[in-house]
Amino acid sequence: MNLQRLSLKNLTITTQSKDKKREIISNLSLELQQGKILALLGASGSGKTMACAGILDTLPTGIRATYDSLLLNGTRIQPAQLRGEKIASIMQNPRSAFNPLKNMYAHAKETLKALGKNTQNDRQKILKAMQDSGLENIEELLSLYAFEMSGGQLQRMMISLALLSEAPFLIADEPTSDLDLIVQHQVLTLIEKLVKERNLGVLLITHDLSVVAKLANEVAVMDQGRIIEQASVQNIFSKPQHPVTQNLLQAHFSLYEGMAELP
Repeated sequence: MNLQRLSLKNLTITTQSKDKKREIISNLSLELQQGKILALLGASGSGKTMACAGILDTLPTGIRATYDSLLLNGTRIQPAQLRGEKIASIMQNPRSAFNPLKNMYAHAKETLKALGKNTQNDRQKILKAMQDSGLENIEELLSLYAFEMSGGQLQRMMISLALLSEAPFLIADEPTSDLDLIVQHQVLTLIEKLVKERNLGVLLITHDLSVVAKLANEVAVMDQGRIIEQASVQNIFSKPQHPVTQNLLQAHFSLYEGMAELP
């Protein structure tokens, strides 16, 4: 099996205000590979989500992205060709991603239609994706609206919609930040399982080092719109080089100081 690779070189994102141009993201380079999870780690405001929007060409009006190259298996590709077909995405707040006037079946049908993948077997495809996402009582869930479902169910449903695309890559933007700890663990375990079973390549955007430790193969650390360190997850935790990475780890481990002494 030939594993696909997606390579981005020197993404720069700028905003223009009157006569002043400001760089939000500077010379960001990443490579995704099927079957691997790359974590894009950084504090809030470091530019992680903006970088994602730049990769997918979904930036707000007035913000511009440029890059030296975007390659899929060594061949140039445009961002618009990636969305849906090559890269699926799941967002931080799943509730805001669903139209409150449409039930889950309507969302799934709409997704298949937008992807050009709708057939007479739509319902079976949708049920299979929901089952693979760990949802239960899936026939009943199809008739529900977002306000009738929990955050964990909606995040799994969003993963189901991503699976319908059959894209080789997935961008997961803070996929567990709005969930309680038990559901967080369940969703992270699900993503790990899908990477193994479907050979997904994942760009995991997070500020949480616990999530990085559980899932990532490699970590790129962002600060002020730049990648300041990139290494294997083992080296990031055992031999961090940059002061920002060291500070992130120190802050993370300080949360657990004294826990061994608890009754």
